[in-house]
Order: sequence, then structure tokens, then C-alpha cells
Amino acid sequence: MLMSGSHCLPLIGAINRPRLSGVYFLLKRVVLRREEYSGSLETTKISYLLNCELKLENWRKGGSSMKSFGKTLTHGSDYSSVWPSQPELAPIFPEQRVIYLLNWGKRIIPALIVLSGCLQLQWGNAAHWPTFIASCLFALSLPVQGYYWLGRRADTQLPPSLSRWYFDINQKMNCAPSVNRPSYFDLATTLRKAFEQLDRVFLFQ
Repeated sequence: MLMSGSHCLPLIGAINRPRLSGVYFLLKRVVLRREEYSGSLETTKISYLLNCELKLENWRKGGSSMKSFGKTLTHGSDYSSVWPSQPELAPIFPEQRVIYLLNWGKRIIPALIVLSGCLQLQWGNAAHWPTFIASCLFALSLPVQGYYWLGRRADTQLPPSLSRWYFDINQKMNCAPSVNRPSYFDLATTLRKAFEQLDRVFLFQ
């Protein structure tokens, strides 16, 4: 919540101290460009403090976004471990191919980067180093992109057809559904149990 003018008064007194006067002088022009200056120096300082408070709120929101991003990656990793690796599911769901490429990339990409780095050190041109570093960063980001997609996919609610299939599978296993509005993560958990308890015919019924 932004500070009101009365709450800004203690901070305005702090700005008036000699050690902060230079900082205020440098920031004053930014405030004047963004606010309609009424001729009151105190009003300008209040506007500056309100602007700082707004920037602090935006910074806090950015931190929560980073936490949400990390949570999505973790959820994607959990989803990849829960999803049943069965050939019958490959033509129906893209998860099978994405998880396969992720596991393959985690083994191959680091080795390729090390090999490419050795070749660049031995015979490469110094002018090619920026391109090499950019290529390495892109290659390292591929597994991150895969886990992020899996994390978003796991939280996505099932469409009506898959939702009915989810409830039918639980009914065949004589299990009560864990949720009323299942997601792809719930479907993965149910499919893993179904492959352990039921005949594979349930896929085509």
C-alpha cells in the first residue's frame, strides 16, 4: 500500500539531512518530469517518496514471480517423474516425447558444451567467443524450458473429454477421485495406478 502524505513526513525530514541532500538533488529532476510540480518543495519530496514506494512494491512482485517460476520448474520435474512411460500413451499425449527429450538433453548437452569449449580453445577464433557463449546459454536453457512447459501443463485443467476419462478410470479401479476438477498431474497419477492395477484394455474402452 502506498504511503500517504502524513506518513511521508518523517522520511522527508531524513531527506533534508546534509548527507542525503545531494541524492535528493539528483533525483529531483526525475520527479519533476513525472509529476506536475506545484511549486512546493515538500510536495515534490512526497511525490518522490511515493514513487520509491511504488518501485519497492514492483520489486516485491518481481521476487514473487521468481518464486513462482522456481515452483513451476519443481512441479514440472515432479510431473515428469509421475507420468507413466508407456508406449500406448505416446500417440495421445506429447508428455512422452518431451520427457524423453529432456532426459536425453540432460545427458548430452553438458558433454557437447565441454567438447565444443575444448575445440574452441584449441582451434577457435577469439572473435567467435560471444557466439559460442550465446549458443551454450541457449543449449543450457532447453531443459529449463522443458520443465517449465511440464510445470504449466501439470497445472492445466483437463478438457471435458479427458476429465470424463479420468473419472471412468477411477471408477474401474474402485477409487474415489481425489479432486472434482482434475488437472494433467491428477491424470498422470491415475494413469500410473491404472497401469499397475488394470489391464491395458482400459485405454481403448
